[in-house]
Amino acid sequence: MRKSYFTLIEMLVVIAIIIILAGMVLAGIQVVRKKQAVVLTVTYMKQLEVAIGQYQQIYSYLPFTLEAGTSADYLVNDPDDNGDLDDGNSKYQTLLLCLSASGTTATEIGLNPRRQKFIELDENDQYVDAWGNDFRVAMDLEYDDSIDSAQVWGAGDLKRNIAIWSAGRDEQDSATDGDAVNDDNQGSWTKRN
Repeated sequence: MRKSYFTLIEMLVVIAIIIILAGMVLAGIQVVRKKQAVVLTVTYMKQLEVAIGQYQQIYSYLPFTLEAGTSADYLVNDPDDNGDLDDGNSKYQTLLLCLSASGTTATEIGLNPRRQKFIELDENDQYVDAWGNDFRVAMDLEYDDSIDSAQVWGAGDLKRNIAIWSAGRDEQDSATDGDAVNDDNQGSWTKRN
């Protein structure tokens, strides 16, 4: 009786098939990870929007209404003179500390005098998207259920009183509607399937 062995070519074919299948699986995992980051970001964004809405129900006005000294729409993450967002954005941090009832300054306590907790922050007192970046937040302090396009980067005018968005994976957004850097942005106003 003759023993049958695998030939070198048969072994190479089997190895090639395994490599191709592994490549397909890894590509699928990358797609799932990207979608997971988007879903996580949208979830956090909705939680922040709900927290601001609950604040409005308790106090009958949006955060910064009294402090802003204006009745205009309000972009919490105001860009600096170069058009860049300040990484240590003090207004965004003030909003987070107000909503989490963990603020210690007079301004933070003044925004939430009842010390009502609306949101839970992470161990660093941060609330960020899946890529580790602050959310952009705009509020309708005119109370006309509309936020103008100058406050909501890349979205145009919105018929709502709170708009929250993430700059997305590329960490870039632009105030210009239709700018390509806004393509991966995630907005609270976007309808998803």
